[in-house]
Amino acid sequence: MGCPCSAEIVFLDTLLRRWYVVAFLVGYFAVSIPERGVKASLRFFAIASVVAFAAEYSSTHNGFPFGHYAYTGETRGDELYLSNVPAFVPVSYAVMIYAGRSIATFATSSKIALVAVGAVATMAVDLVVDPVAVRGSHWFLGDLFHYAHHGPWFGVPLTNFAGWILTAGVVLAIDETLSLRESVVPARRGILLAAGVLAFNIVLALAIGAVAAGFAALAVTGIIGGGLWISRGTLEVVA
Repeated sequence: MGCPCSAEIVFLDTLLRRWYVVAFLVGYFAVSIPERGVKASLRFFAIASVVAFAAEYSSTHNGFPFGHYAYTGETRGDELYLSNVPAFVPVSYAVMIYAGRSIATFATSSKIALVAVGAVATMAVDLVVDPVAVRGSHWFLGDLFHYAHHGPWFGVPLTNFAGWILTAGVVLAIDETLSLRESVVPARRGILLAAGVLAFNIVLALAIGAVAAGFAALAVTGIIGGGLWISRGTLEVVA
């Protein structure tokens, strides 16, 4: 028996290095499959990954849709890359966007409105995630990327959040178009995934000493929770 090829080693190293992404992906399938089925869950994952890679590749080359930033490439050779983008980045979008979609299912039963509300809800989740990600050198993410300009939201530029609305909207629009026979029902399991993403990043923010970002994240989470409480899965948004 020969030694594993370098590609296999890098793949295993990626799984170990990005264990938290693997955990969230397992969480995604664990909540999505009971709610939507295997086929829809795999389709959503595939759509999100492809659209995400296109958005990441475009942004790192021309600034659209997230604004200008660049990956440092410090982990190249230690984890899988797709061109200049670490592979774990686009595959994690299904988690973020499904979290946003799940929040939106408590606000509307309209597919058209679900796309809009889900995109905004995904952006709201990213208000919590990206201030921690940009400080990756302080935790196990590592010094992964740098924005071209320091942004007003704890170092994150506002173009990033506009990009999340657009990217999530595209993913949700494609997915909902391909699932016309599927009705929109409150994603009670998906809310647990959203709560996990928010809690993970709040704890990290406070643990690395980003206290202001941590309390801002708590405020954003409180607003999301308040919206869910008010809607209680019955509020109908007119498309």
